[in-house]
Amino acid sequence: MATFTASACQASASGFFLNPPKVNYEGMNVRGAHFTFPAAQSAGDVIQMVPVPRGALIHDVVLNTAGMGGAQVTANVGDGNSANRYFGSVSTGAATQPHATNGAGYSYSADDTIDITIGTATSASAGVSIYLVVTYSMDNSGDGTS
Repeated sequence: MATFTASACQASASGFFLNPPKVNYEGMNVRGAHFTFPAAQSAGDVIQMVPVPRGALIHDVVLNTAGMGGAQVTANVGDGNSANRYFGSVSTGAATQPHATNGAGYSYSADDTIDITIGTATSASAGVSIYLVVTYSMDNSGDGTS
Protein backbone atom coordinates (compact mmCIF):
# COMPACT_ATOMS: atom_id res chain seq x y z
CA MET A 1 0.00 0.00 0.00
CA ALA A 2 1.45 3.33 -1.07
CA THR A 3 0.35 6.89 -1.83
CA PHE A 4 1.23 8.19 -5.28
CA THR A 5 0.76 11.64 -6.80
CA ALA A 6 -0.09 12.36 -10.43
CA SER A 7 1.80 15.29 -11.94
CA ALA A 8 -1.33 17.47 -11.65
CA CYS A 9 -1.24 17.11 -7.84
CA GLN A 10 2.47 17.44 -7.15
CA ALA A 11 3.33 20.06 -4.54
CA SER A 12 6.39 21.97 -3.42
CA ALA A 13 8.08 21.28 -0.09
CA SER A 14 5.94 24.04 1.45
CA GLY A 15 2.74 22.30 0.30
CA PHE A 16 1.72 24.54 -2.62
CA PHE A 17 0.60 22.79 -5.81
CA LEU A 18 3.15 23.11 -8.61
CA ASN A 19 0.19 23.09 -11.04
CA PRO A 20 -2.53 24.81 -8.97
CA PRO A 21 -6.20 24.00 -9.52
CA LYS A 22 -7.72 26.01 -12.33
CA VAL A 23 -10.21 28.63 -11.23
CA ASN A 24 -12.48 30.22 -13.81
CA TYR A 25 -15.42 31.92 -12.15
CA GLU A 26 -17.25 32.51 -15.45
CA GLY A 27 -17.95 28.97 -16.60
CA MET A 28 -16.75 25.40 -16.47
CA ASN A 29 -13.30 24.21 -15.51
CA VAL A 30 -12.06 20.91 -16.91
CA ARG A 31 -8.99 19.29 -15.42
CA GLY A 32 -7.57 15.95 -16.38
CA ALA A 33 -4.63 13.88 -15.24
CA HIS A 34 -3.03 10.57 -16.00
CA PHE A 35 -0.83 8.41 -13.84
CA THR A 36 1.53 5.66 -14.93
CA PHE A 37 2.15 3.09 -12.21
CA PRO A 38 5.86 2.72 -11.40
CA ALA A 39 5.19 -0.71 -9.86
CA ALA A 40 2.42 -3.31 -9.85
CA GLN A 41 -0.79 -2.05 -8.25
CA SER A 42 -1.55 -3.15 -4.69
CA ALA A 43 -4.73 -3.06 -2.64
CA GLY A 44 -4.85 0.16 -0.67
CA ASP A 45 -2.72 2.22 -3.08
CA VAL A 46 -3.97 5.81 -3.27
CA ILE A 47 -3.25 8.00 -6.30
CA GLN A 48 -3.92 11.72 -5.82
CA MET A 49 -5.06 12.62 -9.33
CA VAL A 50 -6.76 16.01 -9.76
CA PRO A 51 -6.54 19.04 -7.44
CA VAL A 52 -9.79 20.92 -6.84
CA PRO A 53 -9.99 24.35 -5.24
CA ARG A 54 -12.20 25.50 -2.40
CA GLY A 55 -15.60 26.36 -3.84
CA ALA A 56 -15.45 23.84 -6.71
CA LEU A 57 -18.89 22.45 -7.56
CA ILE A 58 -18.42 19.07 -9.25
CA HIS A 59 -20.45 18.39 -12.39
CA ASP A 60 -18.79 15.28 -13.77
CA VAL A 61 -15.96 12.82 -13.19
CA VAL A 62 -14.85 10.41 -15.93
CA LEU A 63 -12.46 7.53 -15.29
CA ASN A 64 -10.67 5.99 -18.27
CA THR A 65 -8.82 2.76 -17.69
CA ALA A 66 -7.95 2.01 -21.32
CA GLY A 67 -4.22 2.05 -20.55
CA MET A 68 -4.43 -0.73 -17.96
CA GLY A 69 -3.49 -3.50 -20.38
CA GLY A 70 -4.16 -6.87 -18.77
CA ALA A 71 -4.21 -5.51 -15.22
CA GLN A 72 -7.51 -6.23 -13.49
CA VAL A 73 -8.15 -3.69 -10.75
CA THR A 74 -11.15 -2.54 -8.76
CA ALA A 75 -10.97 0.98 -7.42
CA ASN A 76 -12.87 3.74 -5.69
CA VAL A 77 -12.76 7.36 -6.82
CA GLY A 78 -13.30 10.02 -4.19
CA ASP A 79 -11.42 12.49 -2.03
CA GLY A 80 -9.91 12.91 1.43
CA ASN A 81 -13.32 12.79 3.14
CA SER A 82 -15.01 10.03 1.13
CA ALA A 83 -12.94 7.50 -0.81
CA ASN A 84 -15.93 6.47 -2.96
CA ARG A 85 -17.68 9.83 -3.43
CA TYR A 86 -17.76 9.47 -7.25
CA PHE A 87 -17.23 5.77 -8.03
CA GLY A 88 -17.44 2.81 -5.69
CA SER A 89 -15.69 -0.43 -6.60
CA VAL A 90 -15.37 0.26 -10.31
CA SER A 91 -13.60 -2.40 -12.40
CA THR A 92 -10.98 -1.84 -15.09
CA GLY A 93 -12.70 -4.49 -17.21
CA ALA A 94 -14.44 -1.75 -19.23
CA ALA A 95 -12.21 0.64 -21.18
CA THR A 96 -14.04 3.81 -20.12
CA GLN A 97 -16.38 4.27 -17.23
CA PRO A 98 -19.30 6.43 -18.35
CA HIS A 99 -19.49 9.19 -15.78
CA ALA A 100 -19.52 9.51 -12.02
CA THR A 101 -22.22 7.35 -10.52
CA ASN A 102 -22.34 9.49 -7.36
CA GLY A 103 -21.25 12.90 -6.12
CA ALA A 104 -22.47 15.23 -8.85
CA GLY A 105 -23.29 18.55 -7.20
CA TYR A 106 -20.80 18.12 -4.36
CA SER A 107 -19.13 21.43 -3.43
CA TYR A 108 -15.73 21.66 -1.73
CA SER A 109 -15.32 23.93 1.28
CA ALA A 110 -11.51 23.44 1.27
CA ASP A 111 -8.85 22.66 -1.32
CA ASP A 112 -8.64 18.91 -1.90
CA THR A 113 -7.63 16.28 -4.44
CA ILE A 114 -9.78 13.74 -6.22
CA ASP A 115 -8.14 10.38 -5.65
CA ILE A 116 -8.22 6.82 -6.92
CA THR A 117 -7.94 4.13 -4.24
CA ILE A 118 -7.11 0.59 -5.39
CA GLY A 119 -9.40 -2.01 -3.82
CA THR A 120 -8.14 -5.24 -5.37
CA ALA A 121 -5.48 -5.94 -7.98
CA THR A 122 -4.96 -9.14 -9.96
CA SER A 123 -2.67 -9.51 -12.95
CA ALA A 124 -1.19 -6.19 -11.81
CA SER A 125 1.80 -4.76 -13.64
CA ALA A 126 4.04 -1.70 -13.73
CA GLY A 127 3.90 0.82 -16.57
CA VAL A 128 0.13 0.88 -17.06
CA SER A 129 -1.76 4.18 -17.00
CA ILE A 130 -5.06 5.40 -15.62
CA TYR A 131 -6.82 8.66 -16.56
CA LEU A 132 -9.26 10.92 -14.71
CA VAL A 133 -11.12 14.01 -15.99
CA VAL A 134 -13.07 16.31 -13.66
CA THR A 135 -15.52 19.04 -14.75
CA TYR A 136 -16.45 21.69 -12.20
CA SER A 137 -17.65 25.26 -11.81
CA MET A 138 -17.00 27.66 -8.98
CA ASP A 139 -19.77 28.64 -6.58
CA ASN A 140 -20.27 32.35 -6.15
CA SER A 141 -19.24 32.49 -2.52
CA GLY A 142 -16.09 30.40 -3.08
CA ASP A 143 -16.65 28.61 0.23
CA GLY A 144 -18.43 25.46 -0.88
CA THR A 145 -21.81 26.46 0.52
CA SER A 146 -23.74 27.77 -2.46
